[in-house]
Amino acid sequence: MRSCCVLIAVLIVLGGCGSTTTVHPDNAGPGEQPTADSEREFAIVLTGDKLVRDYGDGTVEEIVTANGADECYADAVHKVVWMIGSKGVATFDTVDGKHHLVAETDVSIELFAVQSYTDPTDPFPATNAGNVREVDHCVALVVSIGAEPTVGGVVVGEGDRLFDCYDDVESEHLAPDYVVYMERYNSIQTFDINYLKSLEARRRKSGAQPEQDDSKTPAKPTVDIPKSQCTADPDDCGKVSYVGGRFWSVITGNDRGDFYYEYRQLYDATTREFFHPGTGDRSAKPFVPHYDLDRLIVAPGRTWAVFEGTRLSLVTGELGGEFDGLMCDPVSFVKVGAALD
Repeated sequence: MRSCCVLIAVLIVLGGCGSTTTVHPDNAGPGEQPTADSEREFAIVLTGDKLVRDYGDGTVEEIVTANGADECYADAVHKVVWMIGSKGVATFDTVDGKHHLVAETDVSIELFAVQSYTDPTDPFPATNAGNVREVDHCVALVVSIGAEPTVGGVVVGEGDRLFDCYDDVESEHLAPDYVVYMERYNSIQTFDINYLKSLEARRRKSGAQPEQDDSKTPAKPTVDIPKSQCTADPDDCGKVSYVGGRFWSVITGNDRGDFYYEYRQLYDATTREFFHPGTGDRSAKPFVPHYDLDRLIVAPGRTWAVFEGTRLSLVTGELGGEFDGLMCDPVSFVKVGAALD
């Protein structure tokens, strides 16, 4: 089991929104952007060949066809949904209501990220915020949005992962498999430079930044975990991070073999119990064996989540119905140049 992270899906804020009318693909156009009540929280979800808004309460609204995409990433900074598929990299633009083919390629894309804020005079620096999924690949295809947009490969592995990425970490000589990915990504020469420039102009005009609003995070609970359960870093046992509603993620153990492993479980601060999102079971002590919290995907507003295809209310702690689709993760933002420093 790898170290556990919780995925937070991003709410894309649409301009001029007020109604909750469902807009279907055959009548959505530049003058009819899908809109939603700005007070309601939703996740962007890829289901079948459609992008939909899922409000977590059983309400689902179709946005547009996905044009064959099999992965999606929500980008609240540039107000687009990035879509990865057999045609390459595309967006659904929530401002103009159109699909845009950004980079046409038949190269298999294993990991995708966006690089922004490349202008040194820009007051907002590049950040590594957004997608918090554990990176299990060493090279990402990165779309760079800035004064001079580019598309190409960037090394994104870090920590222990670097020993898989490089033949020799000190010389930063990539392992042969990742050299192939880097060459494939760097071979992509056809992309819509003018559209990428328009996204940067949009971002600069709005001043948007990839930040997580923690202003509503409640007071941290104290959870007692024996340090003996954390053989690699004993002081980390019992550390908590906010998930949403009544739930926190608690470090219940760590160890080190060839790699560092960290184990987390959900904790209900209201009832002071550990919670298993797969079964709904509760326990005064952490569950044995550990379950994989990497599979927990938290929707915007932190009021509901999905675990292995089942909905979970983070407010009530109740398991809900089945979830059919792929929640569009927040797009990763990587540092300018490379993500190694």
